[in-house]
Amino acid sequence: MLSHFSRLNADIKVILFGILLTNIGNYMLNPFLALYLNTFKGLDASQIGVVLMCSIISMQGLSFLGGIISDFVGTKKLLILGLAIRIVGYVVYLASDRLVLFIISAVLVGIGAAIYAPATKVIIYKSSGELRKEVFALRSTLTNIGASIGPILGGFLYKASFYFVFLSTIGVFIIYLCMVLIFVRDITITEEENKNDQMPLWTFKTVLKDRKFLLMTMNGIGFWFLYNQFSLTVPLYVKDVGGTSDYIGFMFTFNGLLVVILQYYLIKKTGNLLTESTILLIGTLFMSFAFLCLTAFPGIVILLLFTFLFTLSEMLVVPTIDTITGDLATERTAGSYYGFALLGAGIGGALGNLIGGATYNWLNKQNELWIFWLILATFALLISVLYKLFLSKKQLQTIVIKEDR
Repeated sequence: MLSHFSRLNADIKVILFGILLTNIGNYMLNPFLALYLNTFKGLDASQIGVVLMCSIISMQGLSFLGGIISDFVGTKKLLILGLAIRIVGYVVYLASDRLVLFIISAVLVGIGAAIYAPATKVIIYKSSGELRKEVFALRSTLTNIGASIGPILGGFLYKASFYFVFLSTIGVFIIYLCMVLIFVRDITITEEENKNDQMPLWTFKTVLKDRKFLLMTMNGIGFWFLYNQFSLTVPLYVKDVGGTSDYIGFMFTFNGLLVVILQYYLIKKTGNLLTESTILLIGTLFMSFAFLCLTAFPGIVILLLFTFLFTLSEMLVVPTIDTITGDLATERTAGSYYGFALLGAGIGGALGNLIGGATYNWLNKQNELWIFWLILATFALLISVLYKLFLSKKQLQTIVIKEDR
């Protein structure tokens, strides 16, 4: 892994380090944000829900627009703008004392992420060359390292003062912003690329006309629907049926450690042996087997097996979706494609919260939760088959359909 990292250019090294920094910052703050809004600012649960939902909607809903813009104005400008807006959002959070101001803060934080997140993937796509799979795997690894370190640091800072948590998060994003300003080159389109397709509407139409990408995104919505259950219904199941919440933290820790240790090497090995469609097939099969395990009583052995299989699925599917998105895009449309994929992930997560939570509650009242896990396992099996059908090797070689001129 270190030998590959040394071969990367400065742009990608800064982006990867920034991904680590920002995830540390995000996870320093996010686990304690609801507590801060309730304990220190007096918001009730419904008001907190509105604030958090505004952040999610603005982040996921505008990611496609952020991707389209990055295709036309350049990635560095989008990184700078997105990071700056997010910093302002956190500052407003810190200074706010009314619900409307917290909503504005949440929207700013979400918009900032929607602007810079697609740009980071575009830089990886355009600058990593033959190491694209490995770099996206490394990105997932660093994300999970940040997710593991952030809550620990946030917990220590929270004991001193919650303001230290906010200030540290703001500081992390300022450091990343400065690194982007100094070290990252701007990746823009050439005059030749821009000659015949000057309007953002062109890339919008291109994405919507790419049948294979739309089918993959629809499958991705299903995957993210299932993925979201790990942080929603699975912890509820452990508590409701297992009778204790002691294992929940252990599951998340085990998940994070597996990704940190195995992610890069797993993708490197499978990428050399298997096609992307086969990796997605195997990955979602692991997801199906994982949920099938939960039809049994959630003892420690079952939960370990579930978490192991679920994490294998995560490690195989998440970076492969990014890789295939890049394969289907062109240099000209990469931002739009990654932005649209992020939008799909947001839709899947939202549906997972809404439908998954409601279905779980209904079947829990019927004492038939095994049916819930069986439904999810069957759904994952269906997605695995569809991935293989929609993304055959022959299909992946097809270039994105362009507008007839």
